[in-house]
Amino acid sequence: MLWRQRVGIAAWVIASSAFIGVFISLMTGIIDIWAKFAFLEQFAASGFGETPELQYLAMVYEILPPFIAGFVIQQSGRWTSDLNEGRVQLILSTGISRNALIAKRMTATLLGALIMITSTMIIATIGGLWQSANLYPAALGRVFVMTILFAVAFAAINAALVAILHGKNAVQLLSIYVGAAWLIGFMAPYLDWPSWLVRLSIFDAFGHPFVQWPTLLNFVTIIGAMSLSLVTAAVVSQRKPVVK
Repeated sequence: MLWRQRVGIAAWVIASSAFIGVFISLMTGIIDIWAKFAFLEQFAASGFGETPELQYLAMVYEILPPFIAGFVIQQSGRWTSDLNEGRVQLILSTGISRNALIAKRMTATLLGALIMITSTMIIATIGGLWQSANLYPAALGRVFVMTILFAVAFAAINAALVAILHGKNAVQLLSIYVGAAWLIGFMAPYLDWPSWLVRLSIFDAFGHPFVQWPTLLNFVTIIGAMSLSLVTAAVVSQRKPVVK
């Protein structure tokens, strides 16, 4: 299943790595611009770290979750296509259970996300060292763990939505949510939007892992969303004529 998607995964890896590689290459110039417009103090107040280097690297690594979300949304489209074109029925006719099919699709999605995360973090680390930035092993470890958790949670939400909607409008709903959630998380600190609105964003639960571990509430939110979505996908799929 993963091999069938090798070209698409390669495209996502190249796109995310190239984008973050370009972003990291601009570090010195952008930090100078931030300093001139007093952005550094604002970023520090928003939890991005105390030094310009930490703030910039934290922001670079927080670009990764939206790429992972985009990849997962693409998987939702593939699952819907498989359903509409009869491939799901064909797979189920071989004797594989619906929950096993969910598990296989989740595994393929997470392996693809893992390849993206690893390759992009390598590019960002090399780029940072090229820019004479310090190496932060503990920060990189936090980013890796939290991005994996984000991928699992979002893939589970994807599986639940596709099961509930039976393939109808799942891609559109996920796309709208990701766009709105990213906009809210990015703009809220600067527009003084209410805190409860920010908590509706899964990106808020991701926190600023390059600077510090997210709060216990953030971990509960991510793990809760993941667990509830997996159970929902498993239960609902049994009540549908076919899954995804």
